[in-house]
Amino acid sequence: MSNKIASGVTKLVAALEALDGPEERRRAILAALAVFGESAPSLPNASNELLGAGKREVPVAEVAADIHAAGVAWMKRNGVPQENIDQVFHLDGDGVSVLAAIGRGKSSQTINTYLLTGVASLLANGKAEFTDELARKNCEQLGCYDVNNHGKTLKSFDNKFTGSKNLGWKLTVPGLAAAATLLKSVTSQEG
Repeated sequence: MSNKIASGVTKLVAALEALDGPEERRRAILAALAVFGESAPSLPNASNELLGAGKREVPVAEVAADIHAAGVAWMKRNGVPQENIDQVFHLDGDGVSVLAAIGRGKSSQTINTYLLTGVASLLANGKAEFTDELARKNCEQLGCYDVNNHGKTLKSFDNKFTGSKNLGWKLTVPGLAAAATLLKSVTSQEG
């Protein structure tokens, strides 16, 4: 995706967030297409075109009510089923908390915990933004905080995060994709 398209999508999403619910967003999108003389896709299920070939759509009925609409959309886009979310997160009216450290070794678990902290925020409030304090707290609670190497691990974030320890972190598009891949790798501990 070009920077011009990414910038446009970011502005479009920001404008659509101000509307009340999916019906108003859909109507606004259709109206914008009409302004340009374009019509809506005439597919039996237009969301399949948006999801892309080969990606599994998560039925809305299978998604917990405590998940923000932006989190549901991210789950659908990336084919992350509710059962995988339930294995890693605790969802309730007070928010979403991370339950499990995933990965081998503290460095990998730390990076993954930061990714999951971003996803928890996305699921709770629609934005994959979080404070370093919260992510460190999650690392401590999950047993992957390495006081001697934590700062070094943060320097290996690559393109998955933007921000800083002082300003807070935000998952990038590659970060959201990495988090989806991580969550899809989770399997049920039952039977």
